[in-house]
Amino acid sequence: MAGLEREKGQRERVERFALLALVCGICLFSFFFLSVSLFRFHRLTAYAYDLGIFMQGVWLMAQGETPFVTLRGLHLFADHFSPILLLFVPLYRLYPHPFWFFLFQSFSFGLCALPLYRLSLRWLPSPSFALFFSLSSLLHPVFFSMLFFDFHPLVLSLPFLLWAVLAIEEGRTGQFFAAIPLALSCREDVVLPVLCISLWGMFRGRRWCLFALLLAALWFWLATTVMKELSGIKEVFYLALYERWGKTPSEILNYILSHPFTVIREMVMARGIATPPGFYPLLLLAPFGFVPIIGFEFLVFGLPCFAFVTLGERPAMRDLGFQHGALVIFWVMVANLRGWSRIVRWMEGLPERERMWWKIALLALWILCLLCFAVRYGKSSFSVFTRDKLEKEEAKIVWQLLREKIPEEASVSATTTFAVPLAHRREIYLFPNPFIRCLWGANKEALRQMDGKEKVKIKDERELMERIKERPILFVVVKRRANWWPMERKDYDRLLDIFLASPYYEIVANFKDFYILKAKVERQR
Repeated sequence: MAGLEREKGQRERVERFALLALVCGICLFSFFFLSVSLFRFHRLTAYAYDLGIFMQGVWLMAQGETPFVTLRGLHLFADHFSPILLLFVPLYRLYPHPFWFFLFQSFSFGLCALPLYRLSLRWLPSPSFALFFSLSSLLHPVFFSMLFFDFHPLVLSLPFLLWAVLAIEEGRTGQFFAAIPLALSCREDVVLPVLCISLWGMFRGRRWCLFALLLAALWFWLATTVMKELSGIKEVFYLALYERWGKTPSEILNYILSHPFTVIREMVMARGIATPPGFYPLLLLAPFGFVPIIGFEFLVFGLPCFAFVTLGERPAMRDLGFQHGALVIFWVMVANLRGWSRIVRWMEGLPERERMWWKIALLALWILCLLCFAVRYGKSSFSVFTRDKLEKEEAKIVWQLLREKIPEEASVSATTTFAVPLAHRREIYLFPNPFIRCLWGANKEALRQMDGKEKVKIKDERELMERIKERPILFVVVKRRANWWPMERKDYDRLLDIFLASPYYEIVANFKDFYILKAKVERQR
């Protein structure tokens, strides 16, 4: 009896230590990504798409105004239905700063370790194993780009989806129905993983998951109705990304079910912007040493989410770390834990010495795979998303010029990295808007321009000059060596020269190749 009490006390001490280490690990991961996000913001390398969009939309709501985002030419909830953004409105009234977006996104990512830890305790033999796998799962390279790249409400859904999976495993109805609405509030396309999780729950004998299926269907109807109403079109325009499969959700589903081999080939050979054909599924599984394949049942139930990401016309969705990876990666993380639980169970039947060697070899190989991919993609992701950064002193000077020269109520057209610090106003446009229409509104042209399939060009210089004359935009903020998206370099340089020589604008601030142009007095009148 005394021996059992000692063993129980020792296990409780190990669990307390593991929980403390877990909290420290969550804080460490979260603060790291928070600091990177703030670094990008202060060094003027964050983008109008998407950080500027959410900054302007939430700021407008904090002012009690309609969140029509001029950076996008759409109501904030017509672009994506993310009512969770309403939680940021009172915070923005206290302190209008994207710090809140970065804080919640970073800690949402870190908090994924909690449900993973609880799942690990159920499936793995010891708290130390559970601690190791729950924290090391956060090193999957998909998270680096996802968290370095501005802010996306979709990422906030990750801990809620994992809590829902945990609730099914533990049979906790209340926890499940608390997590599901929170996940759905993050974005309209979270409906798909919620449907898949609910089906998984019903497969596990949790009949109450049927109500989640009905809730998800009702939420999808509500979300799409609101989006269509606010955008003024008959269909959700993002369906255009899947129009080769069908024009409506029912047509798309019917084609997928009736042409399975075509769809499977497309899913396997999915091509991204920087991802060669066939590599995307490998990049999801290889960092975990392909162990998730052993937990195959979770991958099977996650297939609809993977199809959603791989069957669209937007190549960026198939690049590792694009925000849509959030719809897939939590399935891979849970499958990894399930796979390890089966490996451990298999090793229990081996002699002790052989079991020890197998454990060391398999863990070493798994750690090697994870670290290699984390270093490779973490380093390159940081490089990609900080390539436009200004040096510390340069950024300080530009921030000062923006504050001193541009009044808070003035209308501005600015390139993508300078639109972000100017986003807290009613009229802020992504240059060359509104002089040349681009990425504006709910239409296929905007989607093609967003994906780089259709470049924004200067078609008629005389017509452009007329538009510059007609559009009463008080300030234009540009930089010679800048991120010229969504234009090509030559067209951007040509347009910049036109503005610098324009009779309607004058240079009021110039630092190296950075310019602030102001409409001339006669034009303002």
